Amino acid sequence: MTKGRQADSARRRERVLAALERAAAEGGEITVAGIARAACVDRTFIYRHPDLLALVRDLDPYLDPGPSPAMPAAPAPTVAGSCACACGCPAPHEFERLAAQVAGLQRQLIALRMTLESAEPGPAMLPHA
Repeated sequence: MTKGRQADSARRRERVLAALERAAAEGGEITVAGIARAACVDRTFIYRHPDLLALVRDLDPYLDPGPSPAMPAAPAPTVAGSCACACGCPAPHEFERLAAQVAGLQRQLIALRMTLESAEPGPAMLPHA
């Protein structure tokens, strides 16, 4: 029974690595959820394997890398340390990261719209009746 679980885990690991390679090569979604979805595994599988999680974090341009598995985690910030108003909202650097992520997504959307507008109408682009 143990060998079967180990074999299943090895197969899942290979699917995750293959999904990471595809996403990196094709410019796909490189997030824990995106890679897990592409590999047909649960997100917790990636979180339970620090080496896989580190690979996703290395490739995700918007993810805060956080502490490495070898380094102990820093103490959690207090509510007062979250922002200047002590309301518990994210710190200003988090807003900057989110703004950069939104700007990147907007650029991708504009590029996709321009590609679709310049393409000749085909069966996939015709309005549905």
